[in-house]
Amino acid sequence: MRDLLLHLAIRLGASDPDPNSALTAEFRSGGTEEMLNLTPSIQTEIEANMHNKDLNACLSSLLPRLRMRKLCISLDTDTIQLTCSLLRFDHAETAMRLRSVSDAQNLVDLIDELINNKHSSSCSGYGIETSAVYLALEICARVPVLPRSLFLGWPFGSKDYAVLGGNTELLFQTAFMCKILDSNYILRVSKFAKADFYFVIDNVDESKWSLSQWRKMSMPSSVTRIRVMLDIAKAFRYLHSMGIVPLYDTVNSDYISLDSEFHARIRLLGLTAHYVKVTPIPDFSQKWFSYEANIFYFGCLFYEVCFDSKIDYNDRIANKRDAVASRPSEPEILDDEWQLIQRCCASDPKSRPTMDVIVREMEAWDTLNSGFSSAL
Repeated sequence: MRDLLLHLAIRLGASDPDPNSALTAEFRSGGTEEMLNLTPSIQTEIEANMHNKDLNACLSSLLPRLRMRKLCISLDTDTIQLTCSLLRFDHAETAMRLRSVSDAQNLVDLIDELINNKHSSSCSGYGIETSAVYLALEICARVPVLPRSLFLGWPFGSKDYAVLGGNTELLFQTAFMCKILDSNYILRVSKFAKADFYFVIDNVDESKWSLSQWRKMSMPSSVTRIRVMLDIAKAFRYLHSMGIVPLYDTVNSDYISLDSEFHARIRLLGLTAHYVKVTPIPDFSQKWFSYEANIFYFGCLFYEVCFDSKIDYNDRIANKRDAVASRPSEPEILDDEWQLIQRCCASDPKSRPTMDVIVREMEAWDTLNSGFSSAL
């Protein structure tokens, strides 16, 4: 049933049956005509307190407003505050209280706008944007809906790339996650093509090189190399903290981009850890989708960056430790780096460090205190 709904959600969005609709016209106007929701603020202090304490009351006030709202019209103050109240409740319970696909769709669209138009700054409290992502992922796990903004037009000057069109769930979840996750760590996806399944990468011009291109072009110092790998480790730590398991291809030097300041961002392909745990995945081995497997791939990536080499694809996804067992004499690397690579690629997955441990360990290395040398 879920697979059928997935295909329906994607086809309905991609078909764009009315290209001259007001909704599409609003988007294509590029925001030149400011559109405001003029509904006056009606929340009293008593109502606000009730919405912060009672999930049913909060949903009963918010969902009817969303049913009447058109996409691309600016959010009014009350809607933003009701959303902020909603995000304080347990995300799984909130997702379970949604009684229709349309309500799930409206709430996902709202979260998309809250995150991507930076309305989250209007909410008081720490971690509102992270809470919004958690809620969106909980909704996605129960109801296959995509932010409708994915299907509205094409931004000028963007670059597209194809993504595993054969696996609907992987395509669906990747599109969903790359629309709402933190763009400090991933390359954002902004649109679906109308015909085949292609993604468009936001801010592609900010990514100067892929990691593999950078390594071939440069002779980085140990400090630069470690700082780049630390940035990559932080990106994967973020994904793991959000309950996301990247596909093996993502932990790959061709899927990691560096900007002019050597900040790394991931071109993500992945699934939620919950989905991987409870669902057989056709065409993919279950062992490829795990945090422990990601750690092994990270160790392989670290080895490749250190020694400007390429580990055999099959050896990497099969977690063959022999691929990184030999330490080349050139170039010299720190013992700390070598030992971390070996621990990441340990034969026993349970003995591998977590991404959080990797980040904290690398941050403690003395060499990082010596300054950031130029990589070129």
